[in-house]
Amino acid sequence: MAGRGRRRVGRCAPAALLAACLAACSPGADEPAPSLSTAPASPVPPAAAAAQPKPSTSAQPVAILPRDMEFRGKRLHMLTGGPEGAQAVLLLHGASFTSATWQELGTLDLLAGRGLRVVAIDLPGFGQSEETDLPPEEFLAAALPALGVARPILVSPSMSGAYSFPLLEEHPELLAGFVGVAPAGVPQWAPKLQGSPVPALVVWGTADRVFPVEQAKTLATSFKVSTELYLEGAKHPAYLDAPDAWHEGLVEFIESVGR
Repeated sequence: MAGRGRRRVGRCAPAALLAACLAACSPGADEPAPSLSTAPASPVPPAAAAAQPKPSTSAQPVAILPRDMEFRGKRLHMLTGGPEGAQAVLLLHGASFTSATWQELGTLDLLAGRGLRVVAIDLPGFGQSEETDLPPEEFLAAALPALGVARPILVSPSMSGAYSFPLLEEHPELLAGFVGVAPAGVPQWAPKLQGSPVPALVVWGTADRVFPVEQAKTLATSFKVSTELYLEGAKHPAYLDAPDAWHEGLVEFIESVGR
């Protein structure tokens, strides 16, 4: 993957930033409470030969299992699936959601079925995870070794930008790729990320009323290699309104990272 692409398809300090995003992205703003029915994944292109072990060329049923681990004396909850040692995809969540959102949407089944290692976590203080003593900007760098995922592709929607952007700035070597779905903090972090070597997919719903769609290009131009994916008519949690297009774009990006 080289340069920047653009697709349009159918249908502050980190702690302060997190607080602001929690208010902006609370239920009733534009991001609904985590209640959705499972949406089937659409057909997607065959996986490219990329990681060790190589992803499957077609999706196969893989169990997605809950797991709790102790992290700094607190419970950290996650859902995991796919072969250990394969290219990992680490999925965060927005303020009104949890790791379960990705299972209900079919994202975990889709990726694990293609031979990828998937780990979706409940961020500290959300879902079934307990709050830790770490501020958002330090959490991922400390948690990655404990999670056992090396150089994951990081999926970061909305509020979770307060966690992902600091890692992108300070430790780009820890990530194989970044998928930002209207992440919070673009105006603050885009200037700091100029020239970032991490391949990026920037996803935005064209009907987002929480963060202006213009922020997509602002963020995309911060990376040396990036693709913009606009989900037509989708609101802030764009993957809910256009799950098929979301899954297709996500798989295409993951395949391109391994080329």
